[in-house]
Amino acid sequence: MVTMNYSLLIETSTERGLIAIFADTAVVYQQAFPFGHSSSSYLLPAIQEGLSFLKIGPHDLTKIICGAGPGSYTGLRMGVMSAKMLSYSLKIPLVGVSSLKSWIPTRDCHFSALIDARIGGVYIQSGELNQGKISFESKPKLCLLADLAQEIEKSEVLISPNLSILQPKILQAYPSLQKEWVEVAPSPQALYEAAQEEIQMGHVSLEGDIEILYLRKTQAEIEKEKK
Repeated sequence: MVTMNYSLLIETSTERGLIAIFADTAVVYQQAFPFGHSSSSYLLPAIQEGLSFLKIGPHDLTKIICGAGPGSYTGLRMGVMSAKMLSYSLKIPLVGVSSLKSWIPTRDCHFSALIDARIGGVYIQSGELNQGKISFESKPKLCLLADLAQEIEKSEVLISPNLSILQPKILQAYPSLQKEWVEVAPSPQALYEAAQEEIQMGHVSLEGDIEILYLRKTQAEIEKEKK
């Protein structure tokens, strides 16, 4: 009997949350949550539904992969805390990856994955898709709108999970900007491949620990520094 290595993937950094279960390297179950910042009410039931659908239990999982941000503070905390809890209780590895690596183009190009950071500007990570291979040329960062033109100069395509606010915001700052805009859901396969790269670099926790990529200080941290 062939034994499968099952991995659970959790991504809750934006309005487009989802979970996926992999058997070895293939997605065998995937559930996207309804659009909006409400991942907390769908996450654990979705995991249970996935396990039941595959007729496996939590102890059949061999690792947890979690989108570590940047993104919504509340959404990130829910996804990361669930991933940490499962990893710690099941005593299996936990791998955190940049959530920005989940938004990829459908054609070969230089691209930038963007998330609205509200008053802070935008979260960005740029890369290239070449003959099906993705390579990221930068780390995830918080970019002020005033600096964005330089950051995306090389990018042909701008990708985001939600363009409804982000695109008008950027075009207001740069009215003559000529780029291809694409709104996409997160790609479980892209996150899985990113996790494999993290594993190869030894970036794996065996204690249920993960660094959340907030990329900016919380209001509590700001207030603490003022004292």
